Amino acid sequence: MTQERGLFRSETLSQALSVYLPATALFRLVGLGRNVLLTWLMLNQHEFGLFFLALVVINLLTPLSSLGLNEAVHRYTPMYETRQMLRAFLGRVIPLVCAVAAVGSALLLWGNQTIGPALFQTVAIDPRLTALTKSRSIGLMQNVVWATFTLVVYFLAVSVMKGLRMYRALSLMELAHGLIFTAMAVATVLLGHRYAMAIVACYMMSLWIAMACFALPASLHLMLMPGQDAPLHGDPIIRRLLAFSLWAGLAAVMWQGLLHYPLWYLNRIHGSDAAGVFAAMRTITQYVVIAAVAISTVVMSAVTKIWESQGRQPADRLLNVSFKATSLLLLTGCVLVALLRHEIVLMFDPRYRGGAEVIPLLLLGFLTAGNLAFLAIHFNLIEKTRFLFWPWAVGLASNALLGLWMVKDLAASPNPDGLLWSLGCSVRPIFNCGAAGDVASAAWAGALALLIALAVCLVLLRVERRPLDVGGAMLAASAAILAFHWSIMVVVLVVLWGLTLRGEIVFSRDEKTLLRDRYRAFLHRRREPGAPTDTSTTSP
Repeated sequence: MTQERGLFRSETLSQALSVYLPATALFRLVGLGRNVLLTWLMLNQHEFGLFFLALVVINLLTPLSSLGLNEAVHRYTPMYETRQMLRAFLGRVIPLVCAVAAVGSALLLWGNQTIGPALFQTVAIDPRLTALTKSRSIGLMQNVVWATFTLVVYFLAVSVMKGLRMYRALSLMELAHGLIFTAMAVATVLLGHRYAMAIVACYMMSLWIAMACFALPASLHLMLMPGQDAPLHGDPIIRRLLAFSLWAGLAAVMWQGLLHYPLWYLNRIHGSDAAGVFAAMRTITQYVVIAAVAISTVVMSAVTKIWESQGRQPADRLLNVSFKATSLLLLTGCVLVALLRHEIVLMFDPRYRGGAEVIPLLLLGFLTAGNLAFLAIHFNLIEKTRFLFWPWAVGLASNALLGLWMVKDLAASPNPDGLLWSLGCSVRPIFNCGAAGDVASAAWAGALALLIALAVCLVLLRVERRPLDVGGAMLAASAAILAFHWSIMVVVLVVLWGLTLRGEIVFSRDEKTLLRDRYRAFLHRRREPGAPTDTSTTSP
């Protein structure tokens, strides 16, 4: 096969990891720098908390207003590429996604008078805690809706690029978006517009600029791609997409709610000052799930290609070893961040540093979420996305119940005396987080809800007889050590690494050999970047 070259070429798994992961790390580093700057430049925690909450709402509404179709595009693009029907496939799905997003955005704008205050106003327990007037919440919601439509279109381009493994172009597009957004946000604040509404507008404009620079040239490349002219021949593509996406869309909404409900509820009950501190700590800890999702995205594209071209067994083998390696490395990183949390928060404005004590709990939640993102690939492969819905739904319901029990009750009195407080006092010496109060209670509620979702997911994997061995289950459950005292964390982590290096409980001998071979291949390609690579197949 003729080697495909240029910015929009397809990448093998090792090539994609060597390009996309460093670019994602740089993109997220830019985002961290932007958030740190905003904590210093914005006048108060109130507006920063609202800005972060607005981003949460955008991420929640995006799968809802698109009915999850972008998830289906990512899943089926490799299949139609293999069948040489790519252009016909994209000719159907691109207008469909844009039309659905337009209708969803119109409905959100129509209901803005109710939706905006419900999402952004604080319950008026104390009039001084009221976050926004009704008119300001409506104005912020309007910008959120326009940004949501833009993000649906942006994710459509991202889904196609991921499905075709164009990680070089995708990396540059995401990095350009991050840099442009940072420059526009900082300039806007320095010009005196220190409001969440203005920063959301900058976010939307940066997405359009990035798409103009990269998504449009990519579409021209796809129009000229040879060997992709086969017609669909009555393929029930719309029905297939909707059958996949309806459950995937519901699951994505539940997923976003599961991740972000504690922040929204904290803002709802205690106002955006507390939410601002919580959000600042999340800017550090959320990179755990971001890294996991970035790796799982690359792995899913490769595994899907193998699933369609070589069968289940090699695809499952690659998926399992990738999950275990990623989970172990991320757990190690989380322990280091938890140990250094008091030094790390010095980058923030002093008003935010009191939230350092909740960092281990947030790391626990986000690492569990990262493990869930990886395990969800199993249900995508077998096209049973309804099983994605149930863990997230149970987790979100648990989040709401735990929020009612923990966040509101613990904040209502400085000296609560219920069962929860008694248990907390009795076991506190063995836990890593000694913080109390509204922010810590929200962190506990979120972490426990994600652990419940993980338990449901593991049960469903067992029911479907998906291959997850003892080592994988052990690593998935090991995230819980982040809730304990630092000495317990270190001891358990050392034991896990000992079992990994010396035994075969975590990784089998064949899996260790596969990892070594992958690592050597990666180093070889780094030393010889010009070496030709056949991208027609992707071996495990």
